[in-house]
Amino acid sequence: MKQFWLAFRRSLGDLREELFLLMVANMIWVAGALPGIFLLGYSALLLSLPWFGVGLLALLPFPPLTMGLFRLAVAVSRRQPIGWKNLFSAAWQLKKPAYQWAGLNVPVMVILLGNIRFYADPTSPWGGGTVGLVVTAIFSALTFLWLMWQLFTLAAFARMERPRLTVAFRQAATFIAQRGMFAVSVALVVAVLAVISILIPVLGLWVGFVWMGLLANRAIEPYAN
Repeated sequence: MKQFWLAFRRSLGDLREELFLLMVANMIWVAGALPGIFLLGYSALLLSLPWFGVGLLALLPFPPLTMGLFRLAVAVSRRQPIGWKNLFSAAWQLKKPAYQWAGLNVPVMVILLGNIRFYADPTSPWGGGTVGLVVTAIFSALTFLWLMWQLFTLAAFARMERPRLTVAFRQAATFIAQRGMFAVSVALVVAVLAVISILIPVLGLWVGFVWMGLLANRAIEPYAN
């Protein structure tokens, strides 16, 4: 718990250090990223291929902006001189690995969320009963583990001088394996921040999402180069 509180306090310090800049970056990320996420979620609820296609198109800004946001979090933690344009320059520089990362995540999330929806549906052949609840719980746990891995992969990737996705995935997996409770604690707080940011839109619009990047960066800082 000592490691967690240290990372938490440092992330708060980072947020105070460049509050206005991070608020602007957070609002840009929200405007560019969330519409695609919500449209994909809507298509999953409707099981609609046309809406899925629209969601994918709307999601195009999400991967580079997300990597740009994490890179900005690292710059703030290192007290480097930055401006709001750094978000766009980092997003542009990292667009290729960003779309490679997204290309892996989209099918994985479709499989995970599709199974959760299927087994949680009481009208489906296996849904509603004990088997359905158990399988839903398993896929929900797998989804949490996958998203936790992605969170720390983004944080590790953003810290690299010569970024490589395979190395970032490996560093994140090693971090989770070696510091499991610490990693889970950080991931749970990030999940709570995400939920609060959606329920309280003002928080989400101002700082909610960039704070997740700051916290993940501070958590993995001693374990990633």
